[in-house]
Amino acid sequence: MCHKLARAAAARLPAAIGGLALASLLVAAGACAGREGWRVDAARTCERRAAPRLCVRAEPDYGHVLGLADVELLPGECAVAGPEVRGGLLRVTTRDRQGQTRRRWIPAGKGRVTLLRVDEAGRLEIERSACDSRPFEL
Repeated sequence: MCHKLARAAAARLPAAIGGLALASLLVAAGACAGREGWRVDAARTCERRAAPRLCVRAEPDYGHVLGLADVELLPGECAVAGPEVRGGLLRVTTRDRQGQTRRRWIPAGKGRVTLLRVDEAGRLEIERSACDSRPFEL
C-alpha cells in the first residue's frame, strides 16, 4: 500500500520535478515495515535496537486471528521481523470466527515492542514500549 501511494503520487507530478517525485518514492518506500521476513517468536524480551516485534495480548480472547506481513498470530503470541526489516507502517488484519475482517495500518518500530489487544468487534488497541531487556507480559 505504501509503495502504491508513492507511485501514484509520482505519476501525477509534472516531468520538471521528476527528481523530487523519485525522492518522495524512495522516502515512502522506507516508511513501510517489510511484508516478508516476519516469524512467530516465543521470546518475551527484546534488546535495544532489536528488530520490530509485535505481540497479541492473551486476554481477552474472543477467537480472533491477527494477520501481519507473512504470519498469523493468536492471542498470546508474538512475531519478530527479520534482521533486514526496518521499522515503519505494517498492515494488520483481524479475522473473527465468522470470517469478518478489519484492517489497520500500525507503526512497528525498530527497538520497540508493539502490544495489541483485540476487542470483541475486532478493533485493535495499541500499546508501545521500548525494548530494554526486561520481560513483558502478554
